[in-house]
Amino acid sequence: MFIQILTSSLIIVLLVAILATLLKIFLPRKQVTPRNFPYQRDMFLFSPTERSFFSALEQAVAGEYRILAKVCLADVIGVKPDLSGIARRIALSRIKGRHIDFVAYHPLTFEVAFAVALDDQGIAHSQRQPRDEFVDNVLKGAGIPIIHFNVHRTYKVREIKNALSWMSSMTGEKQLNRE
Repeated sequence: MFIQILTSSLIIVLLVAILATLLKIFLPRKQVTPRNFPYQRDMFLFSPTERSFFSALEQAVAGEYRILAKVCLADVIGVKPDLSGIARRIALSRIKGRHIDFVAYHPLTFEVAFAVALDDQGIAHSQRQPRDEFVDNVLKGAGIPIIHFNVHRTYKVREIKNALSWMSSMTGEKQLNRE
């Protein structure tokens, strides 16, 4: 009786294995192609507001700094070397998915000079406030000044230049060239 049950079970297992092998061989496999990916192209890197600000910011710092946009925080900030193990992984994970709107760097040394955030004053802003405070504190803790600008449809180069000059003098950064 026990041998019959064991034999029946063995036969069932073998049949299932043979069936699975045959299905794997004869059923067409779905090829992984770019058309199967759940992604699509975003037409523009910047929104119209971001594009307007980027252009004005580049003009405001022309000759002194270069500007990068949508920079990953982890590309600008590192975790202190004395942190290890789980604490290091947690600290790194907190900055990995975060971005900075704009980063200014010195064209010869590539040293980060300051960061810029565009602030929308709508409902979404109040929901982003803790995130913004975290990013601000991380940057300040690492010695990178950050300045916030409110979102507008258009921007004046002179106003941006004045705001950056004030920020530069407060942080000990070299003054921006005046127009």
